[in-house]
Amino acid sequence: MKYVTPKTWLQIASGLLFSFLFIALTACASDLANHSFSFDVISDSTNVQVIDYRYGDSQISATRADKSRPWPRGYGGTNVNGDFLRGDSLYVKWKIESTGKVYEDSVDLKRLLPRDITKHRIHFIVKDTQLFVYLITPELRSPDTEPNGPRAYDFRKVITLSSNFGREVTSP
Repeated sequence: MKYVTPKTWLQIASGLLFSFLFIALTACASDLANHSFSFDVISDSTNVQVIDYRYGDSQISATRADKSRPWPRGYGGTNVNGDFLRGDSLYVKWKIESTGKVYEDSVDLKRLLPRDITKHRIHFIVKDTQLFVYLITPELRSPDTEPNGPRAYDFRKVITLSSNFGREVTSP
């Protein structure tokens, strides 16, 4: 029987540790996707102020409202593109300017998004008490298909992921 030295055990253990770390990091990195997230209250929504939003768990500032710098008239929009964490959820809180009523909605994107969202855009629009969430694909829209979603993307194939009515909340 061959004797294994402590140095050999250390080499085996460090090799196994490296392998496990590589597998774990690969699993985490699989949630990274080259995609976009956006909204544009000025172009897409009227009579509303977005007062809070959060796309997934990414730490990229454009994917969430900056609580340290609240905007008195709400957040006008955001646009982030590149490799960042794929969001499993979207939370939006908005105020209707004419009534002062505040609404919020959360959308579970995990079950709605396709597995591969490379070059896709998640974009939301608020219309009164309703939150529309769209997936804008990199594919061109067929000429015999009606446009869907934000006008800026009429030339793209756009899929409506959600069109929920928000629930009224008592405080902004």
